[in-house]
Amino acid sequence: MRLSRVDIYEYLSETHAGVGEIKCYVNGGWETVWSTAAIRSLNESRGRQTFSPNLTKSCFSNRFNLTKATTSTYMAIDAVNIHGANESFKIEMGLTQGKNEAEGITTLSSNSTATWSPDNKGPYRYMKIQAADPQNKTLQLCEVQAHGHLQERTPYFEVFTGIAMSNPPVSTVFEVNSKTMCALICLRLTEPACVVSQFDQATQTCAMFNSFEHTHDPKNGNTTIVFKFADRLFET
Repeated sequence: MRLSRVDIYEYLSETHAGVGEIKCYVNGGWETVWSTAAIRSLNESRGRQTFSPNLTKSCFSNRFNLTKATTSTYMAIDAVNIHGANESFKIEMGLTQGKNEAEGITTLSSNSTATWSPDNKGPYRYMKIQAADPQNKTLQLCEVQAHGHLQERTPYFEVFTGIAMSNPPVSTVFEVNSKTMCALICLRLTEPACVVSQFDQATQTCAMFNSFEHTHDPKNGNTTIVFKFADRLFET
């Protein structure tokens, strides 16, 4: 949990000077999040009271340690209430890397699981999760589960011209005499998965790609074959 506040129910007297330091265990060592050198029992009302110090910083941990003030003989504590801060995460999803088509911000409390479903059911290929305020917070996650279903890649496709693929092909097949044959060859390639193919009529080759990154190039005369679930990415 991310520590945000500590309430200490303690007893102060002439020999019980209260808590002097609060630490949490992070990355194999103890970090101090609050400390004092003052003898609080001489300056505050004595007896049972609740002490909630202003922490100097937060920490993400499941182990905390309270030590007595150095000038104290004893430390008498009835109970300690530890508060955890909520974590806000930004989730982005897209079919092409860097082009997000769904995003949302969800809040996760210290002891619960956050569930988020995009309004648009996709399909998606990439997911990015970061802190809602990445400049001021470090992302702390224990586990992420992504649920979905395999997208059916039927042989129905859209054809585009003037497309230059940004990444090199994962495979190239020669002696291909039609765009239909090129599409069927791409459909059969599953490892790595072919999602876009380009048919070159002049050389009778079929180049296959496993990503959608591309630019529009009117001078490119190849026929680009895109399966229907991703054709919106190539529309101008």
